[in-house]
Amino acid sequence: MPTSPSPLFFSHAGFLQIDVQPAGLDGNMAQVQRGLAALCRNRPAGAQLLVALPELWATGFAYRELPRLSERLPDVFSFLEAQAAEHDVFLAGSLPEPVVGAEKKFHNTLYCTTPTGSEVLYRKQHLFVPMGEDISFVPAADPPLPQTSSCGPLGGLVCYDLRFPELAKLQAGHGVRLLLVSAQWPKVRTEHWRTLLQARAIENQLFVVAANRTGSDPGPNGLAFAGHSMVIGPDGTILTEAGFETGCGLAALDPELLDTVRSRFNTVGPAPHRLRDEEKIVDLQGLLPVAETMRQVGKIMVFTMARGNALRATDAVRYEEARRRGDCLVVGIGEEKKELARLLAGLGCVDQVVLLGDETPNRFLSLLGPGIVTVDDY
Repeated sequence: MPTSPSPLFFSHAGFLQIDVQPAGLDGNMAQVQRGLAALCRNRPAGAQLLVALPELWATGFAYRELPRLSERLPDVFSFLEAQAAEHDVFLAGSLPEPVVGAEKKFHNTLYCTTPTGSEVLYRKQHLFVPMGEDISFVPAADPPLPQTSSCGPLGGLVCYDLRFPELAKLQAGHGVRLLLVSAQWPKVRTEHWRTLLQARAIENQLFVVAANRTGSDPGPNGLAFAGHSMVIGPDGTILTEAGFETGCGLAALDPELLDTVRSRFNTVGPAPHRLRDEEKIVDLQGLLPVAETMRQVGKIMVFTMARGNALRATDAVRYEEARRRGDCLVVGIGEEKKELARLLAGLGCVDQVVLLGDETPNRFLSLLGPGIVTVDDY
C-alpha cells in the first residue's frame, strides 16, 4: 500500500497512453491493467509513483451511453483501487462525474486514486463546444484551487483547459509543483499539444505529467489522436515522451531541480495588482469602445444594476453569480452614487461600473447594442 507522498513530490511519474474505445468500458480497463503491469516492470525499487491516464479513459466521449456507463462507475473505482494496491501506485485520470440535481449531465472530472479510495482533484473548466461537449457535460462551478490530500498537493487540467494559461498559474500560485494533464487531444494539432505542455511547465516552473489518447474514433472519418504523452521538467526539458502508438512512460522527478530553477528567478510568486480599480468606472461614452472590443474578441457581456445605497454581502454574492453568466460584468449605477461606484469597482468579479446619467437601463442597453446578457428584468 503506498504511503502518502511528501508535501512536495512523488519520486517518479509516468503515464499510460491507450486507444480509448467509446463506451468500451471493460476493454479500456483491460488496456489500463496491461499497461500498468508493463510500466511497473521498469519501476525502480522503492519509487513512489504517480501514473496519469487519458481523459475519459474508461468511457470515452460516448455521449448517449454516459448515463448507462456512469452506473458502473463504482466498478471503475474498485478496479482503480485494486490496481493501485497491487502495484503500489497512485492513479489519476478523468471520468464522467454525474452532476447532482441535473439529469444526464456530467462534469469531466480528474480523480486521483489510492488503494483506499478515489477523490476529486479537478473538474474541467472549459468545454470544447465544437466537438459537442456541452451536450452532456457542464463546466466546473468552482475555480481550480488545489488542496493537499491523500494524493499530495497536485494540480490538474483536462484537455482543452491546457489552452488557458491562467488555470495553471492559479494552481501554481497556490503551491502546486506537479501539474497533471488528462486529454484526448487530436493528432492534427500535435504541435500545439507539445508546445503548450512545455509552456505550462516553463512559465509556472513546475513538473507536468500529461497522458493523451492515441488511436482513432471508429468509422472511416474517425478523429485521430495525437498521443505524445510526456513528463516535462520545470525548465521545459522533456524527460520522457511517447509517440503516436499505444505505450507508457516513466521518469524520475527531482525536487531539487525545481528549487534550483525557481532560485534563479521566480515567475510563480510575483502577482502585483497592476489595475487601478477606479479606472473601471466609466460613463456610457467610455463604455461603448469597451463593449465593441468585447464583441470583437467574442466575450459575453453581462449587465446588472446596483441596488440601494450601500454594498452588502448579499450584493457581492449576486454580482459573483452574475459574472459567472458571461465573460465581463458591467454594473450600472446612478451618477449620484459615486462612493458606492468606487466600492463596486473594487470587487474582483466586477469588470466595469457605468455611471448612468439620464439614461434608463433599457435606454442604456439599446445604446450599447446587441449581445448583452441582463440579470435583472428592466
